[in-house]
Amino acid sequence: MAQGTCAIPGCTNGGKLLRGWCRSHHRRWKLYGDPLAPIRAVRTPKEILAKLRHGAFPDTDDCVILEPTTATRVVVRLNGKDMTASRAAWILAHGDPGPLHVLHRCNGGSGEHGCINTRHLYVGTRTENALDAVRAGRIAGQKLDASDVREIRSLAAHGVPIARLAAQFSVHRSNIEQILAGRRWKHVL
Repeated sequence: MAQGTCAIPGCTNGGKLLRGWCRSHHRRWKLYGDPLAPIRAVRTPKEILAKLRHGAFPDTDDCVILEPTTATRVVVRLNGKDMTASRAAWILAHGDPGPLHVLHRCNGGSGEHGCINTRHLYVGTRTENALDAVRAGRIAGQKLDASDVREIRSLAAHGVPIARLAAQFSVHRSNIEQILAGRRWKHVL
């Protein structure tokens, strides 16, 4: 980090520069992809807290959706910490689950909108969260099976380049490298 003045014309902020920008412009770049992006409007805390309370203590079995202000899930500040809205609703209703994740039983928790109805939420491990995401179709599951791994090893032994194997099996080249080095799929002979 260099010392100096921000590279944005008209900005007089100095100090430590990140990518040539002051902290304010660097933060805008990190959040919005543009150092000149306007700070996006955020709902007032009272509106958010009212909706969170409605999700934490629902009077319905329907999904309670807190619409995001950007293209990502809603992140709220509760007790001085940033967290997803579903986790905040869970904390209001049941207390902090600690290292456990707050998971969704409904499809309202998938995609960019997260259901905050605590009747639809439960706590689980990181692994359970990943499995739920695969089951709900939010992320792809395992792409390779044992027969694919055997074929990868055979083709690599016959001189097929790693890049070609990665393209053929639609995985990242690091996956192929780890299979060939015996760090992944070592149980498959």
